[in-house]
Amino acid sequence: MEIKIVGESLFNDGVGIVVFLSVLSLATMTKEFELSHIALEFGKEAGGGLLMGYVLGQFGKRCIKSLDREAVIAVHISLAIVMGGYVLSNILHVSGAIAMVIAGLIIGNNLHSKGISENLRNHMNIFWKVLDEIFNAVLFVLIGIVIITLEFNVYHLLLGIISIVLVLIARYITVRFSNLFLKEVHKANRNESFILTWAGLRGGISIALALSLPSGDVKDLVLYATYVVVVFSIIAQGLTIEKLVSKLLK
Repeated sequence: MEIKIVGESLFNDGVGIVVFLSVLSLATMTKEFELSHIALEFGKEAGGGLLMGYVLGQFGKRCIKSLDREAVIAVHISLAIVMGGYVLSNILHVSGAIAMVIAGLIIGNNLHSKGISENLRNHMNIFWKVLDEIFNAVLFVLIGIVIITLEFNVYHLLLGIISIVLVLIARYITVRFSNLFLKEVHKANRNESFILTWAGLRGGISIALALSLPSGDVKDLVLYATYVVVVFSIIAQGLTIEKLVSKLLK
């Protein structure tokens, strides 16, 4: 179950960004709506991102493996792959987020192979963990600054509360639905489904996407509701997940 939660969190951001951009393009289309257009755009973004990530991951894996005694240079190469690869993905109009997830999985998995030294593995892990913490901190500070500029609206707050309920219901349905595609040994029972539902925390990506909407009343409404969902998931779900697991999995 832990593997499901951690694995899902890796792909959620990438897939979420692609879905968001597809829905946004649909909402802002000036032409007549065509389902084939959305499907083509989604396939290009997601499929292209997967291919780009695989190519970058294989390239990075070979480079880093040849620099086993030069841990600092290997870290620099991994950083160059992320920055350069994301820019290249945007130029080619494929999902940079999905590409980075795939490349990260390939390179990260290679760090645990027999030919990689402990020194190189530690350098890579420490560098990216620190960078992750710094970026998360900066993101939430920026989010806090933006939220201060929003005016309190009781209707927006009500919409946020309704959104919390809808998000949890939708997540439970998708967790149960995904069981149809799993082997019997991997399927989640009822208690595990509740845990997987409650463990689905929302974070900075959700608010960052809401901030990217065109300015206007709709943006303020969506941003406020999204902020309520994120705060609830971090505080209410995040602080109670341990008690829920202890209660349901005795």
